[in-house]
Amino acid sequence: MPRISKKKRIEISEKSSEKPAKKSQKESQKLQSGEASLILRVAKLWGSPEGTVEKHEIDQRLVFDPKEVDAASNFQADVMLIKLKDEITVLISNANIKVNFLCSRCLKPFKKEITIDAAEREFLSKKPSKLDDLADFYFIDTKAFTIDLADMIRQEIILHFPFNLVCSNSCRGLCSSCGTDRNKKACKCKQENPDTYLPFKNLKNLLQ
Repeated sequence: MPRISKKKRIEISEKSSEKPAKKSQKESQKLQSGEASLILRVAKLWGSPEGTVEKHEIDQRLVFDPKEVDAASNFQADVMLIKLKDEITVLISNANIKVNFLCSRCLKPFKKEITIDAAEREFLSKKPSKLDDLADFYFIDTKAFTIDLADMIRQEIILHFPFNLVCSNSCRGLCSSCGTDRNKKACKCKQENPDTYLPFKNLKNLLQ
């Protein structure tokens, strides 16, 4: 994935400070209204000189497949669009969203805030000459001059999911024998000690 050189970033910063992009009231409302689309119009930006920057703020409800991302709050983020040669670079920063999960120990629903400090993608205006997998690339819709941030944001949210999906570190979970919620009451079932529980201790003998 192409990166922006330090020199290029300095030039971009200077151009941005000279001429900050203005959002129309209509566009601002579009980015912040309920379940609005994550499709941004970039016709004006695409016709601007290389290095031109547009800044946006997103504060809206996301609608994804709940099996992947079950949003419990609005997605909030700062978005910067940078016009480069044959592409628009999208930088997302200071992003956060609350997502619904099921605890892997007690199977109770809980909410967890997902934060994304920074994410970057390049939206190309045409297919590269060497194409390994089309799914790895993002493209500008050069007919409507729009870019769709939905898949980029969906991927970043999933990449920032916690490794252990538990409602709390102290959750005792369900009894594997009787199903009792051990956070509410104790059961009389024998519990395996994780320090001495060795389910594969006899595997070596079976392979002989």
